[in-house]
Amino acid sequence: NASSFSSSSTTTSASSLQPTFHSIQSHLQDLKRLKKERDEEMEKVRKENDEKWERKWEVVEKELKEAGKKKEKIVEVVEEEEEEEEEEEEEEEKEAKVRRSMRFVMREEQEKTETTKEKEKGVEKKEEEVGQGLGNDLA
Repeated sequence: NASSFSSSSTTTSASSLQPTFHSIQSHLQDLKRLKKERDEEMEKVRKENDEKWERKWEVVEKELKEAGKKKEKIVEVVEEEEEEEEEEEEEEEKEAKVRRSMRFVMREEQEKTETTKEKEKGVEKKEEEVGQGLGNDLA
């Protein structure tokens, strides 16, 4: 009796556990399905984020290129302005040298003119003296 009781009790237990096993198996399949759905949704969101960041990065790269071009243009303009300033300074220096040379030449010419006038006065004075001397000799 005891052995038949234990065997029938085991059989009953196994048959009563069967619906629980199916319930657990069903629940496990639901969890697997939910995990798969979640993984698919995560993959979709990740792809969307990747695409969004890629578009943003493309915009940033484009802006960086434009900024680089603007910088190059600014550098070019600044270099041109510096060259123009240097040319103007060189031109001003040349003009200043020419003015100094002209002043020097004019000063020399003025000195020559003054020297010539002094010599002429000296010659006139001697001519007067000679003329007076002759006049005295004749008298």
